[in-house]
Amino acid sequence: MKRTIFSALQSWKKFPYRKPLLLVGARQTGKSWILKEFGQKEFEYCIVIDFEEDSEEARKINSVISSDGLHASKILEAAGLDGTLRRPDNTLVIFDEIQRNPRMFTCLKYISEKRPDVYVASSGSLMGLALKSGTRAPVGCVDVEYMFPMTFYEFLEAANETEALFILRNGLWERYEKISKVLEYRLRQYIAVGGMPKPLSIFLETNDLRYARKEQNNILSIYEQDFNVHLEDVELTEKIRYAWRVACTLSGERNESGIFLKKYQISEQMIFMLPFNGSKILA
Repeated sequence: MKRTIFSALQSWKKFPYRKPLLLVGARQTGKSWILKEFGQKEFEYCIVIDFEEDSEEARKINSVISSDGLHASKILEAAGLDGTLRRPDNTLVIFDEIQRNPRMFTCLKYISEKRPDVYVASSGSLMGLALKSGTRAPVGCVDVEYMFPMTFYEFLEAANETEALFILRNGLWERYEKISKVLEYRLRQYIAVGGMPKPLSIFLETNDLRYARKEQNNILSIYEQDFNVHLEDVELTEKIRYAWRVACTLSGERNESGIFLKKYQISEQMIFMLPFNGSKILA
């Protein structure tokens, strides 16, 4: 599937004063996929270091950091940039899931300063939690791009609605009536499926909302598991999980403080004192 952010990545590659790229976004929005796709299409070689996996390259990088500190050239060499086949001018080095190794944030700073000739891109989510231990964000030393779920335009392109997309993008409103039914049909699907790439691609392949819904639930489960991984306070974890589960049911009307439904008189403090089963709130 085509993503509009691809053109931003191409612009980053051509920019003469580029810095290491940091692609930030929520989990499961397609950050890893788009960087790999970019590397395969725009470079002769693409090196991927996934810090969620216990790969040999990731262990080598950790060993270099432990023994030599944040030495930019040695870290890039450990990643596989050998200077012969995989050279700085023809290779993209991807540090994926960088939040799993917070020291790599500082490493990006040194790569920016010492090895600006190398194309380095990294992706990560939950950045605030990753930096909570005191690791400094590489402010001013990275080019930041944000990855979001797929837009309705991207959905139309994935669904091969080329005519509707052409009319919308070019503002040919005199021809809008011709595509109005198609747009209404596709918009209903998009509202139901959402913009997460995996559920969306499953739906377009199967035309079955049940399969897409199953994948949506898998993503929600992954999000909840992240609460346990990144929060040490058990009570706070339960509060956040509860708020997460009931937030969508309380997203209609607002009370005077703009937090929760006025008709149920639920305040920000009260929600953490309610029973865990949020479905009882709206019973």
